[in-house]
Amino acid sequence: MHSGKSGVPGVNRNDLHEISIRFPPTKAEQEAIAEALSDADALIESLEQLLAKKRLIKQGAMQELLTGKRRLPGFGARSGFKPTEIGKIPSDWRLETIGELSEVGRGRVINHKEIGRSVNPIYPVYSSQTSNDGVMGYLDTYSFDGEYITWTTDGANAGTVFYRNGRFNCTNVCGTIKLHSDDHSFVASVLGTIAKRHVSRHLGNPKLMNDVMKSVKIPLPESKAEQQSIAIALSDMDSELTALDAKLTKARAIKQGMMQELLTGRIRLV
Repeated sequence: MHSGKSGVPGVNRNDLHEISIRFPPTKAEQEAIAEALSDADALIESLEQLLAKKRLIKQGAMQELLTGKRRLPGFGARSGFKPTEIGKIPSDWRLETIGELSEVGRGRVINHKEIGRSVNPIYPVYSSQTSNDGVMGYLDTYSFDGEYITWTTDGANAGTVFYRNGRFNCTNVCGTIKLHSDDHSFVASVLGTIAKRHVSRHLGNPKLMNDVMKSVKIPLPESKAEQQSIAIALSDMDSELTALDAKLTKARAIKQGMMQELLTGRIRLV
């Protein structure tokens, strides 16, 4: 507002002298406002640190649980390890390709005109984007129903993996995986740590096409119950992270509101 008109933004000293500010008449009230805002900053900082710590904990849990280095109670108490082409995995786990585990498909061309013609648009359309959970819009019809894994086949986000459950649509840059018998949430978690290694980046447009996806090998427990237990443990961590993130967003919004009210005198501290 008071920056100079030169090529380098700045505040002219003479302009700075002309800026008028409103402030409380007593130093005690000024200090009370400063303390209240400082407390808000401290809360925000503590939430940021806790969120970062929880993210690291989840990352570590994924690295151990999805490779069998750490087993949940009730599974693999006496299991050793066996060598495979991707390294050692528990002796009661198996190594298989996505093509062996599932039917691999792809969505269809869906444009914004089709989305705009929908009368009752309630079914999500997933595309190559990753923001907003990959949703580019909604249709009044659906092509897929139930549990699936989807991934971004083209573009900057190629190789990004999602777990899906429900009725939905996919565009032509969205691949689909329907497992024969294994747990979709578990396989999505494993694939999410591996898929980007298989993205082709030799061309201007990164790609992870269906044939390549079918050849991707992943380790997984023989027991579906163990797959589900791991998926639930990771989902619980995700829920905790989501709740913390929401709490942090709320704390930042509250501090912003406090500043607008306290620094203008609309609210007075007593």
